[in-house]
Amino acid sequence: FLHVPAFDEYGEIKNMEDTKESIPLSQPEYLDHFIKFLIERSEAQHFYAEHLNSLQENSSVLSNDLAMG
Repeated sequence: FLHVPAFDEYGEIKNMEDTKESIPLSQPEYLDHFIKFLIERSEAQHFYAEHLNSLQENSSVLSNDLAMG
């Protein structure tokens, strides 16, 4: 069995005790579920990283504007 944590929309692990799933790896439909879970987690982390980059760019533009005053 593989214990799979649940992730929120930012790719952060939710409360493990409440959301843990056990997946028997010998059953293909569970493997499909696990692969889908990994893809969703990856997409959530990618979205969060893009959002963070955007915030950092906006922040540096703002500080440049303030510095040039």
